[in-house]
Order: sequence, then structure tokens, then C-alpha cells
Amino acid sequence: MEEFPLYRRSASGGNYYRIEAVDRFVEVQLVGSKVLRHDVIAGAYPERVLVQDMILCAHGAFAPIDAREFDAALARTS
Repeated sequence: MEEFPLYRRSASGGNYYRIEAVDRFVEVQLVGSKVLRHDVIAGAYPERVLVQDMILCAHGAFAPIDAREFDAALARTS
């Protein structure tokens, strides 16, 4: 069983994730000069699959990062 939180970055580098449980995560999204925060509760099946893909770093779409990298991105949100 995984120990939470887990930290991931998208392969494109534009999204950072703190996975808090198998059914919820925080996303920091870089959009141009804006930095957005999304708190997501994965209730629907596709969202739950997304969380599992993030946990497993499936398909090369996600990479593990440390808490400091996520926190640095989170600090940029307004």
C-alpha cells in the first residue's frame, strides 16, 4: 500500500500533483503566466483511473517529484 502524500509532475511539466489518497489530489496548473490550484475529489470512475495512473506513473505521462518541487509550484498560486 502506498504512503500518502505522493508527488507527481506531468510529462509536459505544466501540472504538479500532490496525491493525498486514492480518491483525492491537489493539482497546480501552469497556464501562461497564471498558476491555478485545483482540489479534486475523484468520485467518477475516470477520475479514479487518473489517480491510479498518477500513482503508478503510467504510460510515461507522470514523473515522481519531491515535496519541495510541488511546494515551489504551489507557492506561485494566488
